[in-house]
Amino acid sequence: MRLVSPALSGTDDHALLAEYFDPACRADPYPVLARIREASPLVLHGGDLVVVARYDHCRQMLRDPSTSNDPRNTRIGADIPPRQESLLFLDPPVHTRVRRLVSKAFTPRVVAALEPRIVELVGALFDRIGDAEEFDVVRDFAVPLPMQIICELLGIPLEEYRDFENVAHLFGRVLDFHHIMPNPEIGEAEAARGTLIAYLRELIQRHRSRPDGSLLSHLVAVEEQGDTLSEVELLATCALLMGAGFDTTVNLVSSTLGSLISDPAAYRRLRDRPDLVPSAVEEGLRHESPVQFALRSVMQPTTLGGLDVTPGTAVLVLFAAANRDPEHFPEPDRFVVDRAPSDHVALSAGIHYCLGAALGRVEAAVAVREFVRRVQDPVLVPGATAFRENVNLRGRDTMPVRHRGILPA
Repeated sequence: MRLVSPALSGTDDHALLAEYFDPACRADPYPVLARIREASPLVLHGGDLVVVARYDHCRQMLRDPSTSNDPRNTRIGADIPPRQESLLFLDPPVHTRVRRLVSKAFTPRVVAALEPRIVELVGALFDRIGDAEEFDVVRDFAVPLPMQIICELLGIPLEEYRDFENVAHLFGRVLDFHHIMPNPEIGEAEAARGTLIAYLRELIQRHRSRPDGSLLSHLVAVEEQGDTLSEVELLATCALLMGAGFDTTVNLVSSTLGSLISDPAAYRRLRDRPDLVPSAVEEGLRHESPVQFALRSVMQPTTLGGLDVTPGTAVLVLFAAANRDPEHFPEPDRFVVDRAPSDHVALSAGIHYCLGAALGRVEAAVAVREFVRRVQDPVLVPGATAFRENVNLRGRDTMPVRHRGILPA
């Protein structure tokens, strides 16, 4: 079923963007993204929305300090009701202050210290898979790893978070921006967000009375010159970690492994050259961006790809298209293990560069390294991979594989 509504039909640009948002496009959106990139910038909603897909244009918007992250500053998002928001939608000086406080509890030292525990958790997942000749890379591997890490970081009993896995996935659909393209799950997504916030409010109270050394306890206690995070800011930060942060890691691990399994030569090369794992993770970020796009609000007159853009215009920045721009990345549709594309935009850029990037990279590197080392000659079960309907946090729901054995640790 197409997502084109009467309000959006009538122009080639509208139809092209609607095709990208169509569930039928989820398994392979890249041919449509290539057509969008070729036509970029697209002008929609009578000029109230501009879509950019070329690398240079996306980079320009992400690094422009005059833009806003708040969709309510656009003409198409002016009717969005005020609500608790995360770092994803804040602007300076509030963004600067909240990010500074959160980063004090999310230091590189904290992230580096997690690696031995991640290795241990990966080993336990393989123990659980045992000698099964077939298992699901997503359900049995890519989902439980970040789920357990998030639980331990926030001091959540694992049995409690299992109830919130589906809530986290639904919560991610909030980022599909209903005011840009009709989102049939927006009601469920908003309800999931409310469920998550209610749970987190109780969890924060728990950590205020009984701090346990977890990241959440640090966030509750963090202070700088008498400044602390308010409950609204704590709730938004934790919801971001449990929702978008969880899904993006699942998608990064599963998509990178999917690309490697689909190319046995690349899989064998990485097994023989584990030093290339960091490069493979960066290529995974570029090749199938876990976050497909972001929305920016233009606050000052600007020129974008030869187009004069006025204040109040919304700009949809397509990371996934920019990261396959052939003018910047040679043979962009190929997954190249040793490409090491350090200049991709999968993690955004500028002041809104992903705060959880270091943690996501460590989790993905350990997961990919151990999977390639231990799982012998995996092949995807034909026709069995399925994708969720999320557009922005695009990811696989199932990806069964068969193999020739799993080596011991």
